[in-house]
Amino acid sequence: MSTAPVPPPRDAGQSRTTGPAPDRFGWAELRLALARPMRIGNTEIRPLGGGLGCLLMILFSVLASIALTVLVNTVL
Repeated sequence: MSTAPVPPPRDAGQSRTTGPAPDRFGWAELRLALARPMRIGNTEIRPLGGGLGCLLMILFSVLASIALTVLVNTVL
């Protein structure tokens, strides 16, 4: 004989969960980590111009690296 409590019966239209779908892969924590700015002490660090500015800075860095490499190789 089991001593575990029996849950009350559900209505036919009632869902098993009342909130959003369960997060099995940890995406909710990742979204929260990406949404808030990084902090070092009392200094808040965030990319200039938001997400688009961040992508443009990465693109500029790659293009500048290629251009400087070609420039140095042609001079030497």
